[in-house]
Amino acid sequence: MGVIGPDAQPAIPALSRALRNPVREVSLEAATALGHIGKASVPALIAALSDKTLEVRHLAAYALGEIGPDAQASLPILVTMLNETNDPARASVAYSLSRIGPPNLQALADLLARGNSATRDAAAKVLLQYYYSSTQALPVPVKKTGDNSPEVRKQALDALDAIHEGDLHIIKSSTRALQDPSVPVRLAAVWALARLGGQQQLVVPVLIESLKDESPLVRANAAQALARVGASASPTVPALNVLLQDKDNSVSASAKEALRVVQAQSNHLSGQ
Repeated sequence: MGVIGPDAQPAIPALSRALRNPVREVSLEAATALGHIGKASVPALIAALSDKTLEVRHLAAYALGEIGPDAQASLPILVTMLNETNDPARASVAYSLSRIGPPNLQALADLLARGNSATRDAAAKVLLQYYYSSTQALPVPVKKTGDNSPEVRKQALDALDAIHEGDLHIIKSSTRALQDPSVPVRLAAVWALARLGGQQQLVVPVLIESLKDESPLVRANAAQALARVGASASPTVPALNVLLQDKDNSVSASAKEALRVVQAQSNHLSGQ
């Protein structure tokens, strides 16, 4: 039936029953066939999303993702299914959201505010994927930079990084995040700052402070970030010179490369 595709619409009721078959091979084949049939399968699959059996919900979410944009009607319930406690099922929901299209922003914001850690993480990733160029999404990640979960704080910073219209918000939130106890959050803050193309005069002093971070990984990444900034990072040369003597080889190597890039670009701009 899956090979036949849309012409197999008369088989949807039988495939819906097969989706609930306890034999995994049967239910998986039924889900795949329903996905290949396409839009006509959406109502049956939406109904299956409310099934009491986790495996049925999981397979229905997967099949809707295979249908893609034609499964828009399933978005509201799929968003709520980011609350699934089963990791593979939640992954299937996130996959389907990525294939179908952008869900309602407010629904994601609600999950970010009230979901558990895994749910907030999944919602933050979906938010980043679909609203990276939209200023309407800005208040959500700004708020979530103060979340209790390090992973959500990191995802929020990544989202802010992608929303270029929110440069000043990124600087403020990222500067605060450089004091975060979580190393991955501080790393996300470093790179969110480094990618701000038109704000180097505000970013460079903050990144210089990150060269003093207690984590060698953050110090090395801060040096790499300053290399990315280029000639505008020339005020950081003294601090990079200090890092040449860092006990961590990755830090000293990153500082050496950053100095080479920054000085070469500065010389180029000055005509030397």
